Amino acid sequence: DWIEGENALVMTNADGEWAKWENVLSPSELVAEGDSKTNPFFEATSAEELKFFSDEEDSKFSVKDTMLDGELDDDDDMEDDDGFVEEDEKENCHRELAQPAATAYVSAPVVVAKGPKPQGPFQVNSTKVNPDTVGAQKRRFLCYNTLGSVVATEDTNSGLKNVEMSFHDTSKGGRMPTITDDVGYQLGVCGEKGVLLAAKSQIFFKPYESWTKDSEWTLEMPEDERPTTIACGDDFVAVATSQNFLRVFTSYGAQKEVLNFEGPIVSLAASNDALAVCYREHFSECKLKFKVLDVEKRVEKYAGNIPLSSLNSDEDDNSHEDAVRLTWMGFVENSSESALATCDSAGVCRIYSKQSFGGSWTPCFDSKKARDSDLEKHWIVSLSNKECKTVVCKSVEYGPSVNPKPVLSILPLSVPALKLEGSSFDIEEKGLTANLALNVCKAAASEKFCDANAKRVRDRELAEAKANFDKAMLKCLGEAAKADKLARAGDIAATFERPATLDLAAKYAKGVKKFNLAERILMLADDEEEEEDSSDDEDSSDDEDDDEKDDGKKVKDDFEAAAKTPAPAPSSVVKQQKVQKENIAVASGKKRDSKSTPSTLKKKARKSTGGDKVNPFARK
Repeated sequence: DWIEGENALVMTNADGEWAKWENVLSPSELVAEGDSKTNPFFEATSAEELKFFSDEEDSKFSVKDTMLDGELDDDDDMEDDDGFVEEDEKENCHRELAQPAATAYVSAPVVVAKGPKPQGPFQVNSTKVNPDTVGAQKRRFLCYNTLGSVVATEDTNSGLKNVEMSFHDTSKGGRMPTITDDVGYQLGVCGEKGVLLAAKSQIFFKPYESWTKDSEWTLEMPEDERPTTIACGDDFVAVATSQNFLRVFTSYGAQKEVLNFEGPIVSLAASNDALAVCYREHFSECKLKFKVLDVEKRVEKYAGNIPLSSLNSDEDDNSHEDAVRLTWMGFVENSSESALATCDSAGVCRIYSKQSFGGSWTPCFDSKKARDSDLEKHWIVSLSNKECKTVVCKSVEYGPSVNPKPVLSILPLSVPALKLEGSSFDIEEKGLTANLALNVCKAAASEKFCDANAKRVRDRELAEAKANFDKAMLKCLGEAAKADKLARAGDIAATFERPATLDLAAKYAKGVKKFNLAERILMLADDEEEEEDSSDDEDSSDDEDDDEKDDGKKVKDDFEAAAKTPAPAPSSVVKQQKVQKENIAVASGKKRDSKSTPSTLKKKARKSTGGDKVNPFARK
């Protein structure tokens, strides 16, 4: 496309590379209009106004006659005049100056600028060898997570390579035997069931314990395929390869799945039965997408795009060396794999929650705001719905050093909030952060659990999250009431999760003499109670319907049993018929009485009076 106000063209391709063609037309080819010289094609409004001819006509093009006379000649006239209108000698002379020269297409310089380089694959929770700290041995973390660490060691003198694995909690498994590295392992992950290592041509898995001997296994890779990133779940291991393949194995080496993605796989993360895959699109390689798969059920749980931070406006947009990259990905702790978390090179962490607008990302941690000095960098280890576990180091690119051992720093999450009029910034920030934790717990509690203990744990965490959310929002309500922002306080009261918090809010409003606000909050509490009663009535009516079905089925079974039994003695026939009539009368009487129970009458009365929930804070 033409660059407005310049004698230049700009072009781009699907890979994000663009080119600028300067001095497309020479000065003699520009049409003078007043004191400025502009390209005549700047005034074109459609593609038909610009026509290019074949090489036989010396690469000449014609301008639509409406730019000069307002109309185009017929096709026959254009063929007779070689693309030009018959005019007098002065106009023809003027036209010759306006004709483009054929050399303009070969003499103009072309400036090519590369777009941002697509992100390559990386291993989560791994580090690089820092050249400033290399001594007699090169040591780096193949993996460092909350469970343990996998360290690759290379002796610079002898060239001997080893892999060491250790748990943070030594009572769990003790120290694993050292693995001799003869193939050059470049990837490693410390999983719940074992250690997974990968080299250019080999995959190796060593379980912590097994019911049989020789449970470790090795797999050779094809020559045209190499591992790029790996992950370990409870009962599976996953390997992404250079052929855009995702290979899934069981913990003991049985091949389970081979999936082909549309673009290169950037990173993997696993927890329990869930596997998160980050990959690039085929036609837009700078765009990152993700999928969360349930390996056990062979279904896709959720998917979407991965956002990254934008460059600052004062930075040079043409400098792509410092483009923001994805540096970490993992599941939120204790979230039942219903929440995914990421971190980019700008130090911003985000959590994906299915409870937020059907699935949205929320920024929850900013390393630049959390650090004490500009020299500190936060290397992410894991995230929960409340805190972020990091290692403070000098460089995120190289990560923490092996010696001395890294020290975990636990920092609270913080959703970026704005300071409202009459409110404190810290209180608003805690309210948004508590809302994020509540969404994560709701998504985790909505998952189906086979284990009753796991369900009780999720319910307890959800109750705690609701209490923390109400506590944070109650403080926001207090700030709004003190600043006489009663409408805002009413909106906050409508977000409370527990009825008891509404009672506390009403008492507080009376205490600060905001009686109008207290009355509105009490009206909202009454509506909440009515809604709970209606839900209880619906449950009781469902139970009554089930009882009626059970009674009817019982009576039917009794009749069928009586029909199959032999004919009784004549003396007992009258007695048996009398009992059957009494059973039918009891069943029919119960059915009639069930329609007039107090809960049913209360429900009908509420419907007759239009008992829909009314928001007391709605505008009249």
